[in-house]
Amino acid sequence: ISLCHSQSNTETIISYRGKCHFPTRHTFIDPTTKKEFQIGGISSLTFSKIDNTMIALSDRQAIFTLNVTLNNGTLDNESVQFTKGISLHSSTGEYLDSEGLAIIKVNSTNHMFISTETHERSNIYLDIWSVSSNGTGTKNPKFLIPSIVKNYSRDNYGLEPLSSSPDGNFIITATEHDISADNNNFIRLLQFNTSDFKSQDSIFPLSRSLKYHIEKDFGLVEIIALDNKGLNGGRLLTLERFYDKIIGNISLLFDVDTRNADDISLCDGFATSKDCVNHQSVIKTLITNFTRFNFIIDNYESMSIFPFDNNNSDTLFWNGVDEMRDSFQSPSPIQLIMVNDNNFSPTQIGTQFLLFELYLKSDNNIIPASQKNDNDDWVLEFSDLNFLILTDVHSWIAGHKHPDSYPLANADFGDLYSFITHVKSIADKENKEIFVIENGDIFHGTGISDASNIRGELLTPLLMKMPYDFMNMGNHEVYDLAALNNLLSPNGLINHFQGKYLTSNSYLKSTQN
Repeated sequence: ISLCHSQSNTETIISYRGKCHFPTRHTFIDPTTKKEFQIGGISSLTFSKIDNTMIALSDRQAIFTLNVTLNNGTLDNESVQFTKGISLHSSTGEYLDSEGLAIIKVNSTNHMFISTETHERSNIYLDIWSVSSNGTGTKNPKFLIPSIVKNYSRDNYGLEPLSSSPDGNFIITATEHDISADNNNFIRLLQFNTSDFKSQDSIFPLSRSLKYHIEKDFGLVEIIALDNKGLNGGRLLTLERFYDKIIGNISLLFDVDTRNADDISLCDGFATSKDCVNHQSVIKTLITNFTRFNFIIDNYESMSIFPFDNNNSDTLFWNGVDEMRDSFQSPSPIQLIMVNDNNFSPTQIGTQFLLFELYLKSDNNIIPASQKNDNDDWVLEFSDLNFLILTDVHSWIAGHKHPDSYPLANADFGDLYSFITHVKSIADKENKEIFVIENGDIFHGTGISDASNIRGELLTPLLMKMPYDFMNMGNHEVYDLAALNNLLSPNGLINHFQGKYLTSNSYLKSTQN
C-alpha cells in the first residue's frame, strides 16, 4: 500500500522501447556452413564487445550470433538479424542442457562459458563448461562448484543464470531454485574468480557465495553484473519468473545490492544446520512486474544490456559501468534486451525480443518490507490533497498474495487499520488532507462472505470499525436481495456512514433516491 506522489529523479525508471518477433519454426541458414537452424529455445543472451554482436544460447544445443540495429532508439521486426549458427556438443558425448551464457575477453579473444542443468535420471549434474569456436564444450578450465550445490540441486533446476563482470574477472551463477539441503526460499549466488585465466588448464575455486531470497514459487533465470565488484559489494540485475495456471507467465526484474551481504561459502545445508541462518542476504528492490506492459508475457528467461551505439560501445556503455561501480548510479540510460524461450512449442508466441530503457536510481538503499527492521522508518511524501483507495477486497480480510503486485506485499485488515491510523496521524501533523475510501466489491470472494444466511453480514461489524472516510457501493453488494436489505437496514452500512456511503449509478426504485 503506498501513497501517490510525484516521481523523484532518484527513482528507477523503466520504459518499453519495442519488440522484434520471429514465429515458431522460423529458420535461418548459416552463410558459411550452409546449415539451417530453427530459431527458438533461447535460454541466455549476452553481448560480445570484440565484434559488437549479441550472442544467444539455445537450449537445443546451438549458439547464435545476432546483429541488432535500433530504429530511432526502438526495436522493430527489422532490428534483429541471425547471422551465424554453431551446433553445440560436448567433447565426451554428454548431453548439454545449456541454460546460462557468459563471455570474458582475454588478450583480444572471446572465451565462452555455458552453465547446465541437473538431470538425475541420466546421471547428468550441473556444471560450467568452456565452449570453443567450433561449439565443442569441455570442463576445462575447471570451476570448483561446491559439492553441496552439485549434490543437492533439484532435477531440471540447475545453474540457470550465468554472468560475467564487465572486466571479465568474475563469473557469477546460481541455481534456479533452492537446493534440497537448504529447503528454504533462498538460493545461493556463486562467484568464481577468473582474473588469473591463463590457459584451459586453469582451475577456478569459489571466491564468494551469498544468500538470495527468491520470491515464493518463482525461479531465478538471469543475472547481469552491472559493475566489476561482482558479489564483493557490487550491483546486479536479476530476472525471476513463475508460471500460474490461471494468469500465465509472470516476470519480475530486480535491482540487487550485495554490499552488506554475508559470505555463506562455508555454510552447510540450512535445512539441518542453523549456523548461518542469521547471515544477511543481498537486498532486492523490485524494478518492475512486466505484466503491467502492453505485450504478451511469455517464458522470458534471458536478458542482456545492449550498448547505445554499435560503433562506439566501449565509450558509451562500458566506461559508464566503471563510473557506476562506486557511485551506484547509471550516468546514462541502460538499454535492456529480453527474449523468451519458446520451447519450440506452437502454443507459445514464437521468439520475441523486447527492448527497455532503464534509468537506475542513484542510491540502492531502499529496503523491501520483508527485510526491514522494526526501527526503520518509512518516508511518505504528501501532497496537499491525498487519496488512499482500497478496492475489490472480495472479503479477503486475512490477506493473500495478489498476482499482479510485488509478491511480498501482503497485508491483512489488522495491518490495514494500523497503516491508515498512522498515515492519518502523520498527515494531520503535516497539515495535509487525506481521504481513505473503501471502493466496494467486498461482499464476495471467500467463505466468510457467505458463512451466514445474509451475504456479508459477518463482515459488516468489522467494516464499521475501519477508519474509512467514504465507502462506495460495488456491484457485488447488490447481487443478493438479502444482502441489499441488510445494507438498507437501520444497522446497515448505509445508515452507519451517514451520507458517506456513495454511489453514482444506483437508486432506490421505491423512493427514486
